[in-house]
Amino acid sequence: MRVRLGDDAVVTPDDLRRALTDAHGQAVATCLAALDEPEASVHADWADRDPVATSNLLTIYRRRAGHVEDIGLPSLGFREAVQRLEETPHTSLRLAGVEGATGYPACVVFLAPDKAAVVAALAVLGPMPPT
Repeated sequence: MRVRLGDDAVVTPDDLRRALTDAHGQAVATCLAALDEPEASVHADWADRDPVATSNLLTIYRRRAGHVEDIGLPSLGFREAVQRLEETPHTSLRLAGVEGATGYPACVVFLAPDKAAVVAALAVLGPMPPT
């Protein structure tokens, strides 16, 4: 597994696995499976960057959810993630990412500011199908 961690990384792939194991949602099983791939790429250092305002994430992921649906990109959990971001009491969140060896699935995990709990997760399952 390729792990990209900053010098002061606090979230490890095992931490991310534990948080995902306690989470629920359409993309959680896919994100866990991606973590188990030997050649997965884990972007756990994202969680150690400054938290991102939930309102900003909502703006971004509402648009992305609509775009993903419009273009038919194979994915899981975009609308569910938006709903959970709308409902979370956290005013800011941290992000972690997991990519399979081929770049898919590509998962985004939204973590509580303390990094202990998953608020939402989504996964892009593959590239655009040929038209």
